[in-house]
Amino acid sequence: MRGALLLLVVTALAAGCVSAVVQGQIALRQGRYVEAEGYFNEALAKDPGRTDAIIGRGLSQYKQGQIEEAIESLDNAVQIRPNEPSVRLYLALAYLKKGDTSQAEQQLTALRSLRIDSRVGDQVQQALDLLKQGPLSDSVLSFLVGSL
Repeated sequence: MRGALLLLVVTALAAGCVSAVVQGQIALRQGRYVEAEGYFNEALAKDPGRTDAIIGRGLSQYKQGQIEEAIESLDNAVQIRPNEPSVRLYLALAYLKKGDTSQAEQQLTALRSLRIDSRVGDQVQQALDLLKQGPLSDSVLSFLVGSL
């Protein structure tokens, strides 16, 4: 009986965590970034290792312009899911917004090595080629972020 009760409690906790993540993903897709971050933080309070919540929080932070926070979250996510294209892309974009072209280039190179759509791969390669040309102005960096 005690085992069944424990299973019920664990299931209820997990369901609450899934619910917060799903609500966060919906809010993120609808452009409600502050709300989305709140849901992802709620999920992470229940399960700090929840990778989809870490990624969602990082994307929400990026969309809100919280670049340092986004880099921290997305860097944590890339340690767990190094082959997740969206994590690599948004981490590269965050580094570009920060003006750290070296780190952005590393993330774009890693992204380019993953299985991604060929059109996206071509855009990533063009961005890499541009970054390798040397120091870029803020307007070129902004254009690069917008084009990716």
